[in-house]
Amino acid sequence: MAMATLTARITPSDKSEFEDFCSNVGLNVSTAINLFVKKVLSERRIPFDVSDSAGAGGFWSEENQSYLRSQVKKIRSGEIQWQQHEIIEENDE
Repeated sequence: MAMATLTARITPSDKSEFEDFCSNVGLNVSTAINLFVKKVLSERRIPFDVSDSAGAGGFWSEENQSYLRSQVKKIRSGEIQWQQHEIIEENDE
């Protein structure tokens, strides 16, 4: 069976901690991610709850929205420059 490569960007500390966790439970990172993918596909949902922790610091919190509005204003005024990044989600080889 042909295999595809999936690339995700995470912080170096999260990567290291995840690798350590996987090793401690007898898995490698690729196997752990494949388990996640198979679970999502079998249940047709993310297999855990996703919430904003009762609004504390979540995306829709007033603090975050105020910050985002200020950044948009700075971008529109030219004070800061918009930077576009290529996101690689899947790479079929």
